[in-house]
Amino acid sequence: MLHTCRVLLDRWLPTLIGWALLISATGLIGLAIVGRPYATVRQLAWQRGLMTQQAERLGEQLDHYRQIQVALQQRDPALLQRLAYHYLHVKPTDCEQVLAPAATDADDRATTVDDWVYQPLPVVGLDYPAAPMAARQTAHLTSDLRGIGIALAGIGLVAVGLLTGERSTSQSKL
Repeated sequence: MLHTCRVLLDRWLPTLIGWALLISATGLIGLAIVGRPYATVRQLAWQRGLMTQQAERLGEQLDHYRQIQVALQQRDPALLQRLAYHYLHVKPTDCEQVLAPAATDADDRATTVDDWVYQPLPVVGLDYPAAPMAARQTAHLTSDLRGIGIALAGIGLVAVGLLTGERSTSQSKL
């Protein structure tokens, strides 16, 4: 039994090692070729998502500005009083000053028109997830000389894998 295992190992081990080297070489060459574009695509997809969320917030802000424009064109007395009080420091004589509005809607709780209009942009890491770590590491790993080194290591492993497989087939013919 031990003799047959040894014969099988002597016969198949160099071939298996050759195939393992070829498979790992293919992975390294693939990483060197595809790694940098993959990282770029991941980074651009992340930026697209962030910019989409920013565009939504800016769209909400634009809607608020349009509502204010319509209210100004219609001479809405509540808006005019709020603008006069905030910007001109003119308090209406026939009204009481309310320190804390008791409204339930967030838009009604804004103390100034600016507070109502302004929509803060998403903060990376707080409102929007941070850039993917794998893409940054892949980009760093395959950058410039490192990528060339990985490709050369893959080519070297291909050569060693082919030579290992060739040696085992030439020895089995003898």
